[in-house]
Amino acid sequence: LGLDTADCQTSAFFELFRKGALTSSTAVNQRLDTADVTIRIQPVSRAGAGRDGFDGIIVSVIDVTPLVEARRSVEREKAFLEQVLDIAGAAICIINRDGLVTTVNDEFTAITGFPRELALERPRDEILLIREEPPGPAFAKHQCRMQTAVGQEITILRNAAPLHDSRGETVGTIESFVDISEIVQARIKAEQASRMKSMFLANMSHEIRTPLNALIGIPQLLIQTALTPEQHEYVETMRATGDALLAIVNDILDLSKIEAGRLQIVPGPVETARLLAEAAHLMSPQATAKGLSLSIRMDPDLPLVLTTVPFRLRQRLLN
Repeated sequence: LGLDTADCQTSAFFELFRKGALTSSTAVNQRLDTADVTIRIQPVSRAGAGRDGFDGIIVSVIDVTPLVEARRSVEREKAFLEQVLDIAGAAICIINRDGLVTTVNDEFTAITGFPRELALERPRDEILLIREEPPGPAFAKHQCRMQTAVGQEITILRNAAPLHDSRGETVGTIESFVDISEIVQARIKAEQASRMKSMFLANMSHEIRTPLNALIGIPQLLIQTALTPEQHEYVETMRATGDALLAIVNDILDLSKIEAGRLQIVPGPVETARLLAEAAHLMSPQATAKGLSLSIRMDPDLPLVLTTVPFRLRQRLLN
């Protein structure tokens, strides 16, 4: 029959049956030409004759090609699914309707510390040691704490979804999560650093304002005294310079307000000629020191009054 192959030595089984060394039937799966078959070999003996009653064998060849192909298809799908899970970039586990873990990927073992052989077929609650579970829908994405196999607590971003069969019935759940402990710690440190910077800027602005207010007040007192026109011009320059310096200090404080989302820009009317003159006075000493003559010419079409923030426009002109 051509059944003596490397996988199934039918003649050898025949000898074992004939000698009485083997008395029960046996089955062997093998590839026969283009088909997958199961060969079943059954001994035939005369009743009550013992070992001498061996009459022969019955060989049954069953075509199991569809079953083998179906099994191979399932194995291919399983291998494909395992590859997808391993490259997913997140810890993934599948739980059946009985609450037992049936599938985990490499990232799951890396995060939780549970080897694959210890995680499979274990109750989900024994493997996923979730702490600080927030209220809300069970399948909503959320942040929570989890304890690993070695007792370390980490912060994870967890997500879950039900699994349904072809009839729409729930057969289990799939859960995924990523370890965001480092991200959370980095965010906390960044927030602390931002608060410290804001406190520093606020304190420095206050410390600078105290002596600066005195320097600004002195020119205001001098203007009220008898001054020559030249002296009056110098005092005005001192006053404008003090105001500009105070505006810079306010800008430093505004930086902390910007980060806190509390910065308010309040424009107001300002005389264009006066603003330009103050800018020229501030730059005159530097121009004179270099032997230069500084003058300002206004375009006739320029408005006499602008609605703006004076010290910011002055700063732009000086820059």
